[in-house]
Amino acid sequence: MSTNKIKFISYLSIVLFFSSFISYNLAASLGNFVDEYASIASIVKYFKTLKLDAGFLGGPYSVQLTSGPISGVGFFIGWELTKNFFIARTSNVLFIFLILASYLFVNNRNYDEKVYLASFSALFIIPWWYGVLYSLGEIVSTLFFMFGILNFGNSKKYSMLFFSISIFFGKIILVLPFLVLLLIELISTENKKGLLLSTPYFFIPFIFHIIPVNAFYHAGNLIDYYNDFFDLLLSHKGAGIETLNKNIFEKIINSEFSQWNFIVKFRILISPLIFLLFLYKNKEQINSLSERLFTHIGSCTIILYLWFWLISETKWLRYSQHFIVLVIYLTLFLVFNKNFKLDNLDTILLFLIIFPFLSNIYVILISFSLFGYLLIKNKNNLQKDRTLSLICMILFLNSIYLSSESYTNKIYTFNDGNNTIFQECLIKNTGEECKNNYLGEI
Repeated sequence: MSTNKIKFISYLSIVLFFSSFISYNLAASLGNFVDEYASIASIVKYFKTLKLDAGFLGGPYSVQLTSGPISGVGFFIGWELTKNFFIARTSNVLFIFLILASYLFVNNRNYDEKVYLASFSALFIIPWWYGVLYSLGEIVSTLFFMFGILNFGNSKKYSMLFFSISIFFGKIILVLPFLVLLLIELISTENKKGLLLSTPYFFIPFIFHIIPVNAFYHAGNLIDYYNDFFDLLLSHKGAGIETLNKNIFEKIINSEFSQWNFIVKFRILISPLIFLLFLYKNKEQINSLSERLFTHIGSCTIILYLWFWLISETKWLRYSQHFIVLVIYLTLFLVFNKNFKLDNLDTILLFLIIFPFLSNIYVILISFSLFGYLLIKNKNNLQKDRTLSLICMILFLNSIYLSSESYTNKIYTFNDGNNTIFQECLIKNTGEECKNNYLGEI
């Protein structure tokens, strides 16, 4: 084994250690959240019986269950192996790392190997990233959708699988960018036959979704399910359809937005615009990586961004993750691509995208100083490898800070994570009572 390979494995092991440390300590200190109980109770039951049922939302496949099974795959595996609540929560993060590593391994010829280090650490700069510990589906479903975007120009069949999984086993909101992407492709492509032949792959996950829904839906069959689902969609504040005619600025001011500090507002409002500027500047080389990749990335990001700011009535941070995940991870996947060239302006835009998401002002200042030093010292010949190494270093510094913070703040409300109310609830299946006990216990 070469010296460089040994170094890489050592660095990767350190990153994984700190990432697991952050995740476990935070998993041990997170308080109760009703959405977590709904998600994990339904998903654990799904993987055993194919019934997505939280036990208190009406019955199997309640339309109020908004996160699909892929949001809790890690939790289910961790729970079944250990019956430890903390480890099960942490396993969701490990599952994220697994799907990232799997995608990068299959496409390793395209990427610098340091992308593993950056992509693992990048999870912790996503606002409200710990929704992953709660088994919420925004981040994992958007990652699957992103894989579909990146592959669409070269392998539409696999992309259709990724899109379908992200929508029907993740978050249904992702059907919005999918339809936009599909419409653009129908208009733009000359090979409409190839696009048509790829669509059956989209229906493979869809069929596996609708069969148990039709068999087990508590209020009827598949038609009843979709009738109830669209009724909920029309009235749900998060969807925003009911308030389309309401003043946009009034919706924003009356939402959670008013409680955000300046840096959070910058992350969610401005950073995606810098990302779009970065895309536009590099549209030719982005399209050289995959056919119409610039258009697909830009359109999917814009439609989710506009839905969040102009349509959705509730500006919950977790809802912003659908486009923030695209902003952060597509930035990294583009710049770590071996065929992507960086000039000085690209490097400045790159760091302007990343800096605001760092977790502490001191980390931001240290990172800014390192970047400034790199830029000044190499202003005439800024090597891409040094830039990528600095990105990995900055993201790792952020992880070190979070490790310290999570250890200081940890509160073992479940003692050691064993013998929790959740274990008792899975045996007794008492629904509403279990939910209330869970909310009381943590």
